[in-house]
Amino acid sequence: MYLLLALWGIPIIIRGIGLEQFGILALFWAVIGYFTLLDFGISKAITKYFSEVAIQQDTAARQRLIWTAINTTMAVGLLSSVLVFTAIPLGVVDVFNIDTHVQEVRYLLLITAGSIPFLLLYGTFKGFLMAIQRFDVINYLQSTLGIVQWVGAVIVVAYGGGVQGVVIISIVARLLILIITVFVLPILSPGFFSNFLVYDRGVFGRVWRYGVWVTVSQIISPLYLYIDRFFIGYFLSLGSVGLYSIPQETLTRSLAIVMSFTMALFPVLSAQSAILDGGRASKVLYEKAVRTLIVLILPVLAMFIVNAHVLVGMWLGNEIADTTVDIFQVMAIGLFFNIMAQIPNTLLQAYGRPDLPAIFQMVELPVVIILHIIMIPRFGIIGAAIVWTSRVFIDAGLHFYFVRRSLDGFRAAIDQVRHADIGLMLLVVIYGSISSVCDDATSVIAAHMLFIAVYPVIAWRFALTGPEKESLAGLFRSRPR
Repeated sequence: MYLLLALWGIPIIIRGIGLEQFGILALFWAVIGYFTLLDFGISKAITKYFSEVAIQQDTAARQRLIWTAINTTMAVGLLSSVLVFTAIPLGVVDVFNIDTHVQEVRYLLLITAGSIPFLLLYGTFKGFLMAIQRFDVINYLQSTLGIVQWVGAVIVVAYGGGVQGVVIISIVARLLILIITVFVLPILSPGFFSNFLVYDRGVFGRVWRYGVWVTVSQIISPLYLYIDRFFIGYFLSLGSVGLYSIPQETLTRSLAIVMSFTMALFPVLSAQSAILDGGRASKVLYEKAVRTLIVLILPVLAMFIVNAHVLVGMWLGNEIADTTVDIFQVMAIGLFFNIMAQIPNTLLQAYGRPDLPAIFQMVELPVVIILHIIMIPRFGIIGAAIVWTSRVFIDAGLHFYFVRRSLDGFRAAIDQVRHADIGLMLLVVIYGSISSVCDDATSVIAAHMLFIAVYPVIAWRFALTGPEKESLAGLFRSRPR
């Protein structure tokens, strides 16, 4: 809903306040978004450790964690506010090169800086909601945020409120869901705000050590979305950046679906990591999650890669399709490995090893920079796509390898998936090879129909376990009368 409301509201706001004013508004949304994200990993740490103490039913540990998290978040928020207050005189004029509306921008930055502690606090409370797996409440809150922000912004612009009114509405919307969350949490988790304490040193140390590594990932991850565009613009042209951004934005946005899946998976695995059963439940869940993604994602991406030119041409026109189809195909291959890496990444973080994904990213970053400098001048934007796909392939391999190496007992779990991986990938390669040599519509249709018919059979034979087959077969059985 939030995305749909944004798509509806942005054009209206632009027409109402003008492009220059909208640029100022985008600056403030970036400030709000960045500081909401950069919470030093506290919300992620809260989801993990609160899931653990909840399953252990340790009330005292729960309250120590709650108040340590709240007070730490407020301290980080106040520090961030001070940094923004300090940077305002320099940042407005020199960094962002704003020579008009300077006083207005400074005033809005002051308002935004003052709201940062409360914006971060909602992120912490959202971590608690994730830990108790109340994703329905989170969805209601996000929907409320979208309605208040976008509908409110459109109304403000309609009555001549300008940028100041839209910024204030954006902040008010977030403060509103924070207030709602404060009232909801004690209902969902009785005694949530009881037994106040300033902080617990042991809890603070665990949360901080965990959060620092999450923060490293939060800082580096966005660079992989934009660093290739920087080098394309530097070595080629801004037009090339636009052509490259179309497939990259389209494909990477689809990760939101998988991220929703892993968001629900994370608190479950975190809770299971606290159970002294050798991780049996986690191994089953991990294996099932990986296998499910392979079975569901592989045929979709295979069909897209084979039919990329037709699909992109229908969407964007044949002229753009002729230029970008190779980029779509190369990056779609990389998208498969990027999706698969999300499961071991979630498992490592749930089992208290956020350092490993962060280290992977730190090691990969300089290599990616060097490869872009080599590949883009020589091969153009397809070179950048090859670098991106190569990185996510290696990143996925590192994630799976270190799950096997670092977590006891998970070697057997991933070995069980290998048969599905090999069998289904071989089928996809055969499908792609046959389709590439077909030179008439009848042959192409026949290849598609053969793949659609054979894929479920191979998936049933190699990918699904006995209980999963039984559950699936039960869906097709007639109900007893």
